[in-house]
Amino acid sequence: MTAASVVSRVSAISAAEDLFADPDTPEFGKAMGAALIRSAAHPLSLTTASLTYASSLVKLAPGSVARMLGRKGTPAEGNDRRFADAAWDENPAYFAIRGAYLAACKLGEDVLLAGSGSDVGDAKARLAFQ
Repeated sequence: MTAASVVSRVSAISAAEDLFADPDTPEFGKAMGAALIRSAAHPLSLTTASLTYASSLVKLAPGSVARMLGRKGTPAEGNDRRFADAAWDENPAYFAIRGAYLAACKLGEDVLLAGSGSDVGDAKARLAFQ
């Protein structure tokens, strides 16, 4: 190995290291923060999103209790492959976890929608949230 090749490799490693020095290089955090700040200007939308979230969580309790008692509930809507296994519908704990997760996702989407304002920034915020 020549000295020139060693210097070349060290330079390449140093350049790659700089890429990972800032974990928010694409500025996802800034885009998310800007969307959240913009959403604060729309309190009605935020209130609606919060009430929808709370309502979704409250609706989970009867379904979870029914599953604990051995009753079959109606399967959840949607075609998310991550929840295709029957255990997500039959097991009360999994049913509640899935429902809470999907409700939180909906809340995040609603908050980001309320704070929309920049096409590129909104796309980055949506990607960071997901």
